[in-house]
Amino acid sequence: MFKLKGGIGEPTNYLGATIGKHKVPGTEQEFWCMSSTAYLKEALRNILKEKGGKLTSKDVTTPTAAYFHPKLHESELLNEDDHTYYQSLIGVLQWLSELGRIDITFATLSMAKFSAAPRANHLTYVLRIFSYLKTHDRSRLVYDHQKRDWSHRNFTEYNWQDQYPGKEDESPPGMPEALGKSVQINFFCDAAHTQDQLNRRSQTGILIFVNGSPIKWYSKRQNTVQTSAYGLQYTSLRIAGEMIEALRLSVLHHDYH
Repeated sequence: MFKLKGGIGEPTNYLGATIGKHKVPGTEQEFWCMSSTAYLKEALRNILKEKGGKLTSKDVTTPTAAYFHPKLHESELLNEDDHTYYQSLIGVLQWLSELGRIDITFATLSMAKFSAAPRANHLTYVLRIFSYLKTHDRSRLVYDHQKRDWSHRNFTEYNWQDQYPGKEDESPPGMPEALGKSVQINFFCDAAHTQDQLNRRSQTGILIFVNGSPIKWYSKRQNTVQTSAYGLQYTSLRIAGEMIEALRLSVLHHDYH
């Protein structure tokens, strides 16, 4: 076996992300955190160099504008050079989202749909996202290992035996015994009704936590057209439920909320 010489120390960087510790203000608690600030700073430097040192207004407070419907406003197709530039920007945004910039996930995936044939207004929308990031560049993802206390919420207990008689929440046969501490899975999901104004399909958004740590963020257009808010919310819950089920089988022993 090959042995490393000297002390390795705590991790500081991983694939563009800066790894460190975050101390909760007013407490002695300290958690690991991941930041994309260094990667974003370099990306902005390259973009500003390409754009002559300018982006859009500094007063950009959200990744997307109000009534964000990029399909409805057609403009001329980008030339070959700008097309390549657009695709490179989308790649940077997608990696920033992977590094914990959950706030730009919806905007990034919405604009990635146009990578095959982007138009001038699509490039404007993408540069707006970078304008937002330029003034909101100190975000970090904190990995809080503590469980959440939901005792203040009035969760209703349901008996599903009438719908699924004889069924119980069982693990697949042959699974090993759960070891270690239990974990708690929490998730939040929502949907935007008819987000796509052309085909009337809605957008699902899901955020999943293990204890207090966000581990998965998801934003995707639904495959079917829903005519009611009930239908699109139910579809979002179904998608989230499938994700949770897969995650539960991987952690084995859990508290489920």
